[in-house]
Amino acid sequence: MITLKLNKFISILNMNYVKLLKADDGLEKLLMFLDIFISRNLIIKIDNYPDYDISQYRRSEITEYYFRNKWNFKYLFDKVINCKILTSKIFHIDSLIDSSLIKGNSDDDLEQWLNEIDYHSPEFFAENGTNLNEIDDFKVYEIRLLHIDNNEKDIIYEGSFLGNNDNIDTLDYGVFSKLKVDAINNFFELFYYEVLAEAYLLFTSKNYKLAFFVCFSALESFINTELGAYEENKLEKGKQKRLNEKLKKLFKLKLTTLEKHKIYTSIINDLALYIKTRNTIAHGTKPIEVTETFTKRFLIFTCTILIIYQNQIVTFQQLFENCKIITGKKIFL
Repeated sequence: MITLKLNKFISILNMNYVKLLKADDGLEKLLMFLDIFISRNLIIKIDNYPDYDISQYRRSEITEYYFRNKWNFKYLFDKVINCKILTSKIFHIDSLIDSSLIKGNSDDDLEQWLNEIDYHSPEFFAENGTNLNEIDDFKVYEIRLLHIDNNEKDIIYEGSFLGNNDNIDTLDYGVFSKLKVDAINNFFELFYYEVLAEAYLLFTSKNYKLAFFVCFSALESFINTELGAYEENKLEKGKQKRLNEKLKKLFKLKLTTLEKHKIYTSIINDLALYIKTRNTIAHGTKPIEVTETFTKRFLIFTCTILIIYQNQIVTFQQLFENCKIITGKKIFL
């Protein structure tokens, strides 16, 4: 079996390219710049409607209720990769109206405006509202995330509270949780963005060989789309150019001095091995192991190619600054 490792790659690399490959969140920062990957805080209203198969309804009597409910994200994300609760609070709508931070009086507005406030003042949520255990006749216990259902676009959670029927389906106050969410965007104008997003999802699920293969399809789709090769191939049957030649042609159409492009000249030599690996997988002539490191490197390569083509980014310093990649050391041009 063939195992692809970095030490069998190009022996001499641009030091800034090495920094990009080794950056902890370098791949995610590149995907964020392309609007494929999203990492953000999100405030959601917790539905504490009890599960009456577990908790008996006792009207006005103070008792403990268990709830297991969900929050739908279909209008925000295509897939959620990671999600965790940062903190939870109880907010009353009057406290925001009195401080002129919110307009209207519906619970939907409260969730919306808490997110708007959090965008401008991230510390607001933690510093305001009421802690879950501060109200004598309404105490909310730990809220836990159970799982993510990416088919139905739901975040499933559970928890319990001490209270009565007045604390169920409340209109003027509610329990809210601030989440840290890593997700995939739910809209792409270009098809190869969608394919690249799928490759990253496969990578996060540790399906490295398929992730590599799909990422290659994304790169090929990008080159063909931007070069107009679909129409070109109809006219030149059996005379399709090699992928590396087409990529070079594409960049030369946009950059007159390609040989002076710091990033392109530093990473382009990797393409030959990626093409060879893709052909080995596609032909199935011999077994091949595609490692996590190798696949991540190819994803970084593909993202970088898209970014430098679509933007006037020539040096690694420009790439690091625009994508907000922290390397930990001085950047050499």
